[in-house]
Amino acid sequence: MCEKISNHALEENGPDMGTTKWRVYLQKSKCYFFAAVVTKNAGLCDSVKEIVTIPSSKSEISQANCLAMLHLPNWQIHDNPLPEHSEYFFKEMGYGDRGDDFYMYLMLSAPPEQKQEFLKRAHAMPSFAN
Repeated sequence: MCEKISNHALEENGPDMGTTKWRVYLQKSKCYFFAAVVTKNAGLCDSVKEIVTIPSSKSEISQANCLAMLHLPNWQIHDNPLPEHSEYFFKEMGYGDRGDDFYMYLMLSAPPEQKQEFLKRAHAMPSFAN
């Protein structure tokens, strides 16, 4: 699914209640980062690209951090694994107004048939890659 995300899709998070750091990264890289960490597939880290910014971005989404996270048993990261505005993806896939909680349910608790249906719908989505 990561390959369907545009190379120009940028996500930016400013200081908030959880951190005073400014973070900017490519949504495609974020997708590959979390896919690599969850599946423990180091090869996916090769697709994680960093954005160089001034002032420096404090994003944890980087190739080096991706590789390091693979070796941690209980990893913690401050960024949400879903792309910004993921509710639009769920609507496009026919899931209505379901949000991040629905995705977490699918990945952690849903029966295998429901996960497979989700993956089938995800693969059928149009590609926005350049």
